[in-house]
Amino acid sequence: MHYIGQLPDDSHFCFDGQPEGFFQGIELLYHNDFRKAITVYYHAMMRMAEVDRPDIIGHMDKIKMHNAFRPYLNEEEKWYTSLVEDTLEVILQKGGMVEVNTRGLYKTHPPFALSGEMGAGMHSPKKIPILLNSDAHHPDEIDSGFSYAAELLREIGFQSLRVLIDGKWQDKAFDKEGLIL
Repeated sequence: MHYIGQLPDDSHFCFDGQPEGFFQGIELLYHNDFRKAITVYYHAMMRMAEVDRPDIIGHMDKIKMHNAFRPYLNEEEKWYTSLVEDTLEVILQKGGMVEVNTRGLYKTHPPFALSGEMGAGMHSPKKIPILLNSDAHHPDEIDSGFSYAAELLREIGFQSLRVLIDGKWQDKAFDKEGLIL
């Protein structure tokens, strides 16, 4: 999910770009109501999980990316945690899995699962399958953050990662060195 709305010039509001574009889009479309924009984002993600039913829900934490530049979201507020829980429930019910994107570890924000949202409550690590991805934009980044992410995932209770082997999604045990086959 990278787009949430259409700007006055008929272009789509992409919140994955530079911070100034993100904040301008929030101002133009949502009148600086970040709660509304975040709610639209997660509702769109829930609809995608229900209607399109992709195997993988990626960038679930993308809405938090610009928080490092100009804080606008308190991730511990009840309205936000409830919205995340609702989204995870839809993903769980539709049989999806969630990507843990390590790009945030070496760029700007902690990946979704590593910030604690998936390690608590009814969406314990045993319930929602996760896969590890670097979202590499350069060959040198292919495995960036994997060891660190694996350690953090183990600390909050994840025992397996979902991987594609011989054309089938499978859960495999892992440690900071990689998969345990």
